[in-house]
Amino acid sequence: MASPVIPEEVTIIPAEREQLFNCEQFGLWRISGQLPFTIGAVDEPRILVCIEGDGRLEYEGSLYSVRKGDVFLLPAVAGVCAFSPEGSVTVLEIEIAD
Repeated sequence: MASPVIPEEVTIIPAEREQLFNCEQFGLWRISGQLPFTIGAVDEPRILVCIEGDGRLEYEGSLYSVRKGDVFLLPAVAGVCAFSPEGSVTVLEIEIAD
């Protein structure tokens, strides 16, 4: 029988980062904030889903516009990237299991 998942708060500053799932198949975090924060991981691919707001993702000096409904695949070589919200934003970050 399935039961509700209670988010585990990982960090608050500069953005609220909550771990929603961490199982054998994938990890899932919800990141919400108005201040710039980092997203992604060293040597690991990540999937990003913007579920609220707008922002900009920076990779190697290039900026990519991110809007509600956008989905991005960050390849492992991208590593950790900077994310700058334009107002309030909520992004899901999904870790892909090996």
